[in-house]
Amino acid sequence: MKKIVQLTLAAAAVVAAQAASALDFQTAAGSSFTEYFTLTPTTTNTLAFSVSGLAVQYDSLSFELLGAVPTINATLKNGNLVGAFNDTRNASYVLNGGTPYTLKVTGTTKAAIPGVFGIVAINTLNGSVTPVPEPESYAMLLAGLGLVGTIARRRMKKTEA
Repeated sequence: MKKIVQLTLAAAAVVAAQAASALDFQTAAGSSFTEYFTLTPTTTNTLAFSVSGLAVQYDSLSFELLGAVPTINATLKNGNLVGAFNDTRNASYVLNGGTPYTLKVTGTTKAAIPGVFGIVAINTLNGSVTPVPEPESYAMLLAGLGLVGTIARRRMKKTEA
């Protein structure tokens, strides 16, 4: 039983590590995409972040903090499409520290050589950003936990017999 708990904790650590490193994401060439992230300011009205990608890889790139900030389209700057937000410069709303907000990033990649991906970077100051897991991730986690539980039950029955 102790081994099963250790395996479950190890699997959870792997899932958490994957989520924490996803500040950059890739998109297939010649396609449109929409990705969601959770963005949490550390303190009220101090959040600054940017979303950027190479102009040679993207036709368009934009972001929106759902329910808080209207859509901001990235503009060309030094060969990059960059969209930036600075909370200290806004006067029409307040982003509260410790409150999670949903960041929606959309765009269209340029058609390129098959197998080439465009990379979008999200950089934050005075906040943290984490990806919103896809439903398939939760399904795989639950299936894995169910499998571990089934194995544990069979082993318990074998030791009782």
